[in-house]
Amino acid sequence: MKKNFTLITLFLFAILTFSQNVNLEEIKKSISNPSSDFYLEKIITKYKGLPSQLDSIEARHLYYGKASSVDIKKSNEIRENFKKEDYKTALEIAEIILKENPTDLETLSIISECYYRLQDSNNLNYYSTQFRKLIDAVLSSGDGKTEKTAYLANSVTDEYILLAILQKKAFEMKRFSKPSKDGMYDVWDDNGKKLYISIIYNMKF
Repeated sequence: MKKNFTLITLFLFAILTFSQNVNLEEIKKSISNPSSDFYLEKIITKYKGLPSQLDSIEARHLYYGKASSVDIKKSNEIRENFKKEDYKTALEIAEIILKENPTDLETLSIISECYYRLQDSNNLNYYSTQFRKLIDAVLSSGDGKTEKTAYLANSVTDEYILLAILQKKAFEMKRFSKPSKDGMYDVWDDNGKKLYISIIYNMKF
């Protein structure tokens, strides 16, 4: 499946984020504590209401702490309608998906692309800001140079979106995988230069 939608080219910015270790156990505690500044419901409310005001730590807690289980049938439907340029139907499906899974990167990229093509700047800004905040959280999770500093992604789909953001062409690279503590390491070889991405299958709480 093609992951690098046209919208993603708008995010080929100079990456200025600073990598920091992601402590999944601390995130688990914080998002579950109503008195915490990073209580999940507080962050989601801010993310949906004023996404531009979400700071990097909040975005990280949201991305790595929000349980997500995308309906495969709906995901396939939104892709098909997007390819057919039936943006109205694609948007309707995207809204349904995001209601249950507001941090789904692929859906955010598609809905933003639809509004981009429809020249709806207000909705484009809203959803692309959400997308950017979550992508920044992934980019700040590591530098991808070693196993210990691997980028952390929630899913294989997010991994391919990350590769597009990093201007990497997956089909031109070699990949091998091996188990990690929380899921699986994908090691991408780009003419001898390795890129490490950890897919954290069991990270959701």
